[in-house]
Amino acid sequence: KEMYGTDHMRWLSNGMRAAIPDLGYFLGYRICKSYYNNASDKRQALKEIIELKYNNKRQVKRFLTKSNYNGDE
Repeated sequence: KEMYGTDHMRWLSNGMRAAIPDLGYFLGYRICKSYYNNASDKRQALKEIIELKYNNKRQVKRFLTKSNYNGDE
């Protein structure tokens, strides 16, 4: 639900104002790491990570799915 919202207060740039400060940066790192590690073409994976359009919900959801990130890493 919060992934597509506009209120990022609980996730980004929140310092000590949240229970887990800056959790969004950590999760973003883990998702990108999983995306890269699961890619057969590492160079293309880096390109896709850098060029991802974060305001395109369909592209972001496809990226997340393709990353195979499940939170266990």
